[in-house]
Amino acid sequence: MITKNPDCCFDLYKPFLFPHRFLISIIIFLISNTIVAAQPASSFEKAGDKAFAKGDYFNAAYFFDQALDVKGKDVDLSFKKAESQRLYNDYKNAALSYSRVVADDDGHKYPLAVFYLAEMKKCLGLYETAKGFYKMYDLQAKITKDYFALKTDLEIRACDTALKLLAAPIKATVTNMGSNVNSVYSDFAGLMLNSKELYFSSNKFEETVPGEKGKKTFVSKILTSEKKNNRYVLAKPIDEVINTENENNSNATISADKKLMVFCRCKSDSINKLKCKMYESKFADKEWTIPQLISAHQINLDQYTYTQPSLSTNGNEGYLLFFVSDMAGGFGKADIWKSNVTIDGTINEPVNVGNTINTFADDVTPFYSKGEEALYFSSEGHEGLGGFDIFRSKNNGNSFSYPVNIGPPLNSSTNDLYFTVNDNDTTGVLTSNRTGSLFIKAATCCYDLYYYIMPKEEKKKMTGEIQKSSSVISLDDVPMSTRDTATRSMIEQELEFTFPLSLYFDNDQPDPGTIKETTKSSYDALHVEYLKNLDKYKKNYAASFGKNERDTASKKITDFFNVDLNAGYQRLDKMCNYILKLLERGKTVQLTVKGSTSPLADSEYNYHLSQRRISCFLNYINAYESGVLKTYIQNKKLEITEEAQGETAFKNVSDQAQNKAQSIYSPEAARARRIEVTSLSVK
Repeated sequence: MITKNPDCCFDLYKPFLFPHRFLISIIIFLISNTIVAAQPASSFEKAGDKAFAKGDYFNAAYFFDQALDVKGKDVDLSFKKAESQRLYNDYKNAALSYSRVVADDDGHKYPLAVFYLAEMKKCLGLYETAKGFYKMYDLQAKITKDYFALKTDLEIRACDTALKLLAAPIKATVTNMGSNVNSVYSDFAGLMLNSKELYFSSNKFEETVPGEKGKKTFVSKILTSEKKNNRYVLAKPIDEVINTENENNSNATISADKKLMVFCRCKSDSINKLKCKMYESKFADKEWTIPQLISAHQINLDQYTYTQPSLSTNGNEGYLLFFVSDMAGGFGKADIWKSNVTIDGTINEPVNVGNTINTFADDVTPFYSKGEEALYFSSEGHEGLGGFDIFRSKNNGNSFSYPVNIGPPLNSSTNDLYFTVNDNDTTGVLTSNRTGSLFIKAATCCYDLYYYIMPKEEKKKMTGEIQKSSSVISLDDVPMSTRDTATRSMIEQELEFTFPLSLYFDNDQPDPGTIKETTKSSYDALHVEYLKNLDKYKKNYAASFGKNERDTASKKITDFFNVDLNAGYQRLDKMCNYILKLLERGKTVQLTVKGSTSPLADSEYNYHLSQRRISCFLNYINAYESGVLKTYIQNKKLEITEEAQGETAFKNVSDQAQNKAQSIYSPEAARARRIEVTSLSVK
């Protein structure tokens, strides 16, 4: 069951060490005899509770939503659904669900719904709205100074600070590192050596659970990629001596001299909370030695977790090791700690870096820049744009200076973590779930690596020591024109949309083998199932090539899945949001949608198949955000013109059923199976 105070047991380390690891298993559920639609709402609710307890928040939200469909309005189910959506970072839908809880909760059973509604609005960049809900929670809660009261006080100030930061962004470029590095799962903890060699972690690896026949799980591994011809080659896992089977290996940090590596291995305890321990490995005879558990002083005690290590040189004395732990002696939830490491590898007793940096909330992902003598880290306990923001603190010898928010675009309204600085001081990588990251379901569910470039003059501005302001700018003091520009800036960016929008389908989907003109399938479910077939497509397409060409063929399929297929799905959500904003402004919107197939079947069959593909797109539109667009369709404010085309001419696509490599599994055949939203007009 979900408690009224789920944040008390929220697993900090899962989003970063093992983030959003669960694939969608709804199709398995739907074909199961355990629960079917005819069952009562309690069956769906129990399934949701079970999924939530396992940390499978996406499926939990789905089951709670099904229970609501059967039962109707129910504040308990709505709160469970909202909590599930929040915990897999689906900010938009979580905000809608919390809004329903707030509206229906006549008995004030869930006061935290207002707090989390404010949090979701802030993560969406809606600072004025968020501040109003934080104030509402502050007025109605009437509680002592617990975590939520402290956080509310902070966030009311932070909403004003966010506007100030948005008004003066750093002139830096932040770019997604692409599909050779990132995947639709979470990719995180990037570290660059010599500005060319990249190490990072990913949770995309599916393995069989030992002793449990047929049961599989996803684990994280440490990968590396090298920059060649200004592009990173396809990332691969590092030595198996580091990436052990059936364990989560992640968060590798490597000393500048490449002699020492420290990383984490994590396991879930009895309550599904990840407990992590740090290991070290030395580079000898051109390979990494068998990792050893660090057992110095108070490090790796069983009752605590130890994670996110970061090594920095300490001159002739050896190294500095920063890490994150919830061990005793801290100032809040998770704190940043530091240990000196001697040349021979002896790790000295860890020391908390102090309450200038560490807060009552979570302070994580440290990186120490020796060139700047400054610590970069991410925090929820300092004033920021939303979620985790990146901060910089100067080392003054005996203490650290008050942290400075490094500002947008390096920070966003979502989670921004694992900030690093390369040797040139003006480039590096960071981890974020901002819009633009690859994802499975929600646009902000999963983490990607981003590369940033900052002009030297901008770096000088950012690194200037700025003391904590003694006064806070009030929203009421900001001119209305500036306030509107700032609070709407992220929404305005979302409204930038170009056509056509292409959405792709697996072979003969939906409803294979039929001549129906419509379908009950929705595009999102088909998309999820299509993604699961990446390995199948790679194997069957590459098999038609010679041995020396198979890697190139396999990469073409990977690029199609990660770029074409997934990017189209991400843009679909953006398009719907774009249309909704236009409709809310009183506009009438007209869309034209074309459906196409490959030439594999006869013309009549392909024509009906293209009709079904348009139909599943319409099902997605009608269900978008609980049917908000359907109302506009019924009122004829949103008009959709359907153009079923059947098979279309597409170069290098075979119509021979026996040649499956070219007629089904090739990138060309995959691109022929699509619908296109070709145009949008506004009245």
